[in-house]
Amino acid sequence: KINIRDLTSADTGVGGAISFQGYTSGTGSPNNFGKISGTKASGNSGGVLTLSTSSTNGTMTDRLTISESGAATFNSSVGIGGSPSHPLHITKEIAGYQAYFNNDNGSGQGVKVRVKANDSGNFNMLELVSASTGSDVTAMVVRDDGNVGIGVTPSAAYKLQVNVATN
Repeated sequence: KINIRDLTSADTGVGGAISFQGYTSGTGSPNNFGKISGTKASGNSGGVLTLSTSSTNGTMTDRLTISESGAATFNSSVGIGGSPSHPLHITKEIAGYQAYFNNDNGSGQGVKVRVKANDSGNFNMLELVSASTGSDVTAMVVRDDGNVGIGVTPSAAYKLQVNVATN
């Protein structure tokens, strides 16, 4: 067990840190490479965890902050499956979907947005799915050719297809 403490004050933002340093040119003062810090959050006893990295001039910049409530804030781009070139960059296909956003209320109901790869002859690129009945029902599909289907999977023959209920 390692304890790192800063006992100088009980103010918000005060706490302990682990700093990673080293030489970049062989001599002189070591440069900062990264830091993990735990500090007091506002209020009585909550804590904040921060991961920081340095730029080429050694200036530390907070990259990830996890608040006392567990909310994570990224101060840079996030890459999943590769190096990011956008704020959220997903390059890995997982179970047929590159991104899957699920707003589930805990009972299997909610709204889902799926971004799908163009695989196995399935050209649906964006799917909006309703699970209000407890099972997934595709409400709208946008194909890679721009064709849109509402309540139906669109074919290549029509730019817009709508499934009109007969009741």
